[in-house]
Amino acid sequence: MTFLFTPTRNLLLTVAIVCNFNFKAQIADIPINPNSTWNGEESLAIDPLNPNHLVVAWMKFIFTPPTSVMIATSSSTNGGLTWSTPVNITHNKPLWTSADPTLVFKNDGTLYLGFIDSNTAKDSAAVFVTKSTNGGTAWGPLSKVVDYNDSPDLIFDRPWLTIDNSGGPYNGYLYLVSMSYKADPLPHHVYLTRSTNGGTTWGSHILVDNTIPLGPSVQAMGVPTVSKDGRLYIAYLSYNPPQSPFPRFIYALSTDGGSTLTNSVILTGLGTSITNDTLLQYSYKLDANPTNSTNLIFTYVDKSNSDYDIYSTNSNNGGVNWSVPTRVSSDALNNGNNQDMLWANFSTTGKYAATWRDRRANSGAQNQPYKIWGSYSGDGGNSFSSNFQISQTDGPLQIPIDGVDFLGCVLNDTIVYTSWTDKRNATSNQLFINKFKLSNVTSISNQELSKNGIKLFPNPNTGEFTLKFEKAMPRQIEIIDMTGKVVHSVNCNTNSSKILLKLVPGNYFAKVAENTKIITIPFVIE
Repeated sequence: MTFLFTPTRNLLLTVAIVCNFNFKAQIADIPINPNSTWNGEESLAIDPLNPNHLVVAWMKFIFTPPTSVMIATSSSTNGGLTWSTPVNITHNKPLWTSADPTLVFKNDGTLYLGFIDSNTAKDSAAVFVTKSTNGGTAWGPLSKVVDYNDSPDLIFDRPWLTIDNSGGPYNGYLYLVSMSYKADPLPHHVYLTRSTNGGTTWGSHILVDNTIPLGPSVQAMGVPTVSKDGRLYIAYLSYNPPQSPFPRFIYALSTDGGSTLTNSVILTGLGTSITNDTLLQYSYKLDANPTNSTNLIFTYVDKSNSDYDIYSTNSNNGGVNWSVPTRVSSDALNNGNNQDMLWANFSTTGKYAATWRDRRANSGAQNQPYKIWGSYSGDGGNSFSSNFQISQTDGPLQIPIDGVDFLGCVLNDTIVYTSWTDKRNATSNQLFINKFKLSNVTSISNQELSKNGIKLFPNPNTGEFTLKFEKAMPRQIEIIDMTGKVVHSVNCNTNSSKILLKLVPGNYFAKVAENTKIITIPFVIE
């Protein structure tokens, strides 16, 4: 089900901060396990102890009788260039079928894999977790998390794993969030189940959408993340007209290791249209910065304009307040190009990247072939780089079917990796990966920065720059250094202000207060 809505805001210009990336020639797409069978939905993970160690889990059709879809895993120790022989995860019961893999690393290198295992009729199913202590080469016994019969809501679909790596009182807690199976009668729900002993056993499930229900939303998954200080956040979509006539993104927060949850709004939409678009894959992702306990980034697919784009909002106070959404995809507005199937992640060093399917290289229409594009933020989602193309060959559109719903996206300090499946060879759906190398960001390119109708140029500069506004009105302008110290302050009543400063080279912020709004634009003095 695709959800269409418009965030509550005037259309804002993206903060077009374009980083100077120096890249080697982009390599060809790498097939992870070339074969003649069907390969589907994948999860990608990167080892926190080794930036070149990647593991992928995916759905793979097995021809060997008895035929079935199994979860397969493969690993790379050279940054994705070559991959190990796949390991097939044994079913819970013979003749069952598997789906929806999810991977997460503990900070000591232990790797956890969650997935659904069910009979073909889907009237018997469960979510299982297994772990690997050797980087995905071998896996331990299955541990059942939730079962088909555990709840009348059939909460065994789209299970997402996260782990507490905070070092605090709940360090090592595993959290799995699942949702009602699509065939379950409405209303659907999202549930949380946790393990306090490394996945050996799992506790009772608790309702996530308790005070703010999903309503009639179908497949409104819950996406969990854990902050640096051990708080658990779970994002989900709510369309519940008795509470709000508009679709809303919600997060549930736990500060006690998943025992209790409180719910708050991330974003409210303006539109009420909820349609089933068979050509687009709607998705969203909430991530907590592992280096900053108060920084969260929420990125999502949205049709605020005449086509689908990638938007992002961030919080720098633990979810209390959220920024005005920024359009991350940087192609021209309302050009008919559709982006979808978003996924995103932080590196262990606090860098952030989002990747998605993008049709801008073709006509842009929904039924056109796509490539994988991405964008990067080094400042907690306050600004994003220009978009970059990751995949090199067109993926023909597949009308969405179960098992072709998500990309993989992970990164380290210098490289963004993304994995996906496509049917470019017309005979079988294959699993690919590619990477995009980022040089160290030494400055922001010489661009005009725009945010909320305010322009700052040139950037970087030597301390002499101009702020230009859409109209004249009383404003206060402050220039702030990285310590938070106000190094310059001036009032402005015209539609522009030229500023000349003698400051130490570095990163600064221009803070503009007008009416009841405060707009902050990061820039560089060289």
